Amino acid sequence: MSSERGVFGGCGVLMNRVVVAGHVCVDLTPQAQQLALEPGSLFEVGPLAITLGGSVANTGRALVALGAEVSFAARVGADDLGRIAVDLLHRSGLSGTPTVTSEHATSYSIVLEPDGADRSFWHHVGANLEFDGTEVQADVDIVHLGYPSLLPRLVADDGALLRSFLSATRERGAMTSVDLAVIDPSSTVDWRSLLSTTMPLIDLITPSADDLRSALQLPTATAPELVDLLLEWGVGVAAVSDGAAGMSLGAAGVDRLARSGAALARLVDEWADVRLHQPIVPVRRHVTTNGAGDAATAGVLSGVLSGASPAEATARAARTAAAVIQGDLIVPTASVDSSPRREEVL
Repeated sequence: MSSERGVFGGCGVLMNRVVVAGHVCVDLTPQAQQLALEPGSLFEVGPLAITLGGSVANTGRALVALGAEVSFAARVGADDLGRIAVDLLHRSGLSGTPTVTSEHATSYSIVLEPDGADRSFWHHVGANLEFDGTEVQADVDIVHLGYPSLLPRLVADDGALLRSFLSATRERGAMTSVDLAVIDPSSTVDWRSLLSTTMPLIDLITPSADDLRSALQLPTATAPELVDLLLEWGVGVAAVSDGAAGMSLGAAGVDRLARSGAALARLVDEWADVRLHQPIVPVRRHVTTNGAGDAATAGVLSGVLSGASPAEATARAARTAAAVIQGDLIVPTASVDSSPRREEVL
């Protein structure tokens, strides 16, 4: 994998340790100029890309590209897709061994991304149903948890296991980081209650504005307004991305940041009470938006790990997201029989 010095204009190689935990899935992406559902009809499509998706893969491999030492903690099924998932994680530069769950198949998404249009997903939660936080055992600098809304055991009972997991992580001295996903409108979870009671245990949260709008039923809320709300609820740092509008970041005061994991607490003097806006970085070409938000998260985490200022951390987030969109990150692909194939630039 390339370091940021080669791809993003460089900060040098990091030696910090991160666990990326939570949601992982195999992405099945047919190449197509247009997609339609008409019973009884046949539509010709191009080759099928079999890659790894979800926060664990997307954020993890971007962190590796930025120079971090990354391991993973996730669940897969005892099936061919599970073996493909582990192979692709290791080929992406992540270390670790998954927890294999025999009761559920490996999670997968059929990614529908016709030319010139944003992507949509057909998603099977699969083994992610069983993720409960016990998968994370290592003592590291940062534990990043991706997509709790797609980890049902963690968010059951108003997030009781999620808070237990975050508390245990903080007790080990690690910085806690969480990213969200857009909430299914049929969700029965009280997301306002869950998020408001969980924020004091989260040192960094990096959702999109759409994630929060869907969770909190605030369809017109702006990214800066959502940052302020998360800070009011007790988060250490909130970095909310909003598509073409860029990223808004806000940090809590000295006392709150000093209670964070050591990776963030050491930056308290430079980060405390900061508010800023980071525009997007223009891209040379549009290859895919898949994983761009997770890459932005990796940029912020990389900034914290390297002791960067808030402005440099968000600029790194914008550069990393742009690199994904224009196809500058190498993403391993696999065949359905799990034998390796060439690496393609997505």
